[in-house]
Amino acid sequence: MNYIGGFKKIGRNVKLFLLSNILTSVGLGAFFVIFNIYLKEIGLRGPIIGKINGAMSLGMALFAYFSGIISDRIGRRKALFFSIALNSFFFLVLSFSKVTGIIGLSSFGLGVAGSLFTVSEQPFVMENTENEERTHAFSLSMATLFLGEFIGSLVGGFLPEVLGKGAAGMQRSFFVIFLLVLSGTIPVFMIKEKYAVRSEIPISKSLFLPFETLAKHKDKISVIAIFVISQFLIGFGAGLVIPFFNLYFKERFSLSTGKIGIIFSLGAIIIMLGTLLSPIVRHFFGKLRGFLVIQILSLPFVLLLAFTKKLWVAIVSYLARATLMNSAVPIETQLYIESVPEESRASMSSFMQIAWNASWAIAAPVAGVIMQKRGFTALFLMMFCFYVAGISVLYFALRGRINE
Repeated sequence: MNYIGGFKKIGRNVKLFLLSNILTSVGLGAFFVIFNIYLKEIGLRGPIIGKINGAMSLGMALFAYFSGIISDRIGRRKALFFSIALNSFFFLVLSFSKVTGIIGLSSFGLGVAGSLFTVSEQPFVMENTENEERTHAFSLSMATLFLGEFIGSLVGGFLPEVLGKGAAGMQRSFFVIFLLVLSGTIPVFMIKEKYAVRSEIPISKSLFLPFETLAKHKDKISVIAIFVISQFLIGFGAGLVIPFFNLYFKERFSLSTGKIGIIFSLGAIIIMLGTLLSPIVRHFFGKLRGFLVIQILSLPFVLLLAFTKKLWVAIVSYLARATLMNSAVPIETQLYIESVPEESRASMSSFMQIAWNASWAIAAPVAGVIMQKRGFTALFLMMFCFYVAGISVLYFALRGRINE
């Protein structure tokens, strides 16, 4: 694909959005490198760190259902602007406060803001592109996200080392992150929508519309339930470990934030490359078997992460697991989207997002307690068990029911 030619074709609004996407992604990438390490630096213990991480996922889970309704009613541009502005506000709060309750509320607020951005991003691109430029626009949207996270991970790793070690340096880093994310509101503010797509459906009806739609297709409810249960189990396993990889590398291998940032930046590139593997896997194995094969191949790397004391093994396993799990996402999305009627697909996506974020909201506090008492080996073993459970539910319940 000619991305340079494609970029030239897309309109001013989408170009401004892509610029905003890079700026905010750099800020968020930097934040996730240092956040848990900062919580440790100010003296918080594992259970509290777990609850604070869970608050972010809880915000996303609770707000996921309502974010789409809000975005439909106020328009995409306003929704994107408010979500980025809200993100930057909570980063500003983190740069000044060490109070545990305020940090927890800020984490919850970041989840709420993230949910509103997630449901508004793709509809905005869809509504501001023509058919022939849309593929490039969606691809560039994903590319700018990964590029921003790649840069942000490097920035986040070295910011505390430049701005001063310890908690004070990390708080100064949060202020820089606040400025980065806040700058993302400027391109969005400059967007001039030719028209604003807004829902005219009454709020009372909007709240129950997904359930009314699903009620028309009762034969599909069991399939939806299977996907949601599997998503919750796999998400719970992921939520036990993924938010705490920075602490894993710091505590087990005594790495600096700069080195952790480099590993995370490699992870961002690997995630992008992982999504490119999915068409190949789907071609050779089909959708359901391909999804299961990728998930199963990731399991040995989870065990290696649990027991290894060698840094190079941990880094290779971290990157391999990220590659495999993220290459499975497009296949899984196609599986569950195609399993329901067209008018139920938006509802299906909402339920899957809620299941994933709810599982993380529950898993993170559990992980905090286990991390404090048993360490990371126990967490990875639990992750392994929940992955196996989620894979098994999907395979045994759906084999023969999904068209390959």
